[in-house]
Amino acid sequence: MGDHLDHDMHANSLRALGTLDVGERERQIIDAYVAAGVPQTDRQIKERLGFEDMNAVRPRITDLIDDLILREVGSTKDHVSGKRVRLVEVRP
Repeated sequence: MGDHLDHDMHANSLRALGTLDVGERERQIIDAYVAAGVPQTDRQIKERLGFEDMNAVRPRITDLIDDLILREVGSTKDHVSGKRVRLVEVRP
């Protein structure tokens, strides 16, 4: 599955994340991944941020993956749909 974030993310990495030029929603998503400390599904991020609609996070997570800020590290079974879904983390 690759290297996973721990709560002991290097201080330089945290500072670099803080300087990214991203929108408010993207910042919330990045912060949610950092706070979780382990890979998350799109639904877990949606729930962590209190959004009702998956479209509040899913397209932005995909954009952050495309921008090389986040990365897919595997998959897991979604606790609502029962389908396999991506697990994502902040790139080290």
